[in-house]
Amino acid sequence: MTCVLDASAFLAYLFEERGAQMVTLALRDGALMSAVNFSEVMAKVADRGGDVDDSRQALADRGLLGEFLRVVPFDQDQAIRAARLIAALK
Repeated sequence: MTCVLDASAFLAYLFEERGAQMVTLALRDGALMSAVNFSEVMAKVADRGGDVDDSRQALADRGLLGEFLRVVPFDQDQAIRAARLIAALK
């Protein structure tokens, strides 16, 4: 089963916070993340003083981008599906 990570999960992994071990397991099996969430991750990296291009390259060098984590587009159809999920979970 493919795991879909949100920004907070991947940030926990990157900054070795609580829950990082669970994300490590998900990444080993191959995980997905929307481009919107990946943008949030990169913004947080920049917010903490990191260089976005260097950070992206470091992730790629570690095999995280493409091999263990695939960033997928977030389009209008997915936005509508996400909104339906939010409504259904209330």
